[in-house]
Amino acid sequence: MSATDASPFRAAVGAAVRELRGCRVLSQEELAWRATLSTSHVGRIERGQTDPALSTLRALARGLDVDLSSLVRLAEERALETSG
Repeated sequence: MSATDASPFRAAVGAAVRELRGCRVLSQEELAWRATLSTSHVGRIERGQTDPALSTLRALARGLDVDLSSLVRLAEERALETSG
């Protein structure tokens, strides 16, 4: 992924996390607790302000009760929707 692709993908990851969190009727605080992350970090991820590490994506997937591959697949779908 090139540097120019990073920001749109960050936004897509954030959108995927926010969408899955909403489907599960979880607050950012509850997701943060489930994923053992800070609420502010979850918020930055959802706003596309940070590139989450793989370990963070795994923690989020666990907190959302989805496979990591499902989270990444949804992020890819959201990235494609916004790019085309």
